[in-house]
Amino acid sequence: MTNVVIRRGLIKTFQSMQMIEKACRYRFYPTSEQENLLRRTLGCVRLVYNKALAERTQAWYEHQERVGYSQTSSMLTKWKRKEELDFLNEVSSVPLQQGLRHLQTAFANFFAGRTKYPNFKKKRNGGSAEFTTSTRFAVHRTSQPNILGFA
Repeated sequence: MTNVVIRRGLIKTFQSMQMIEKACRYRFYPTSEQENLLRRTLGCVRLVYNKALAERTQAWYEHQERVGYSQTSSMLTKWKRKEELDFLNEVSSVPLQQGLRHLQTAFANFFAGRTKYPNFKKKRNGGSAEFTTSTRFAVHRTSQPNILGFA
């Protein structure tokens, strides 16, 4: 059985001059069609993130140049036009773009000295896809380690 948890954006409240963040969690069990779409979406998000990370790393080691979000977004458009990566057009573009934004944040944190160099995403760690700025879908494995979740 596949278990999917949706975290809906943070609700900020102020109590006695303190800001408290609250989150809502929803659990549902997707149909096989929804599960297939989510699997494809998570795989595409991971692929785009890893390809962008590889391109940025290669650009730095070969030319000592920094590649930003706008360049990786342009790369995504080119990747979608390639025949071997045509499947990227089958999923929503929002999670793909959001994955590039997450990579940009990871690099910003690295260059500010707050974290280590960004790592490649692995399939075995489940995955996540953010469809808007306020809704995030995260997949948590339960009883079957090879199955992910919903779209």
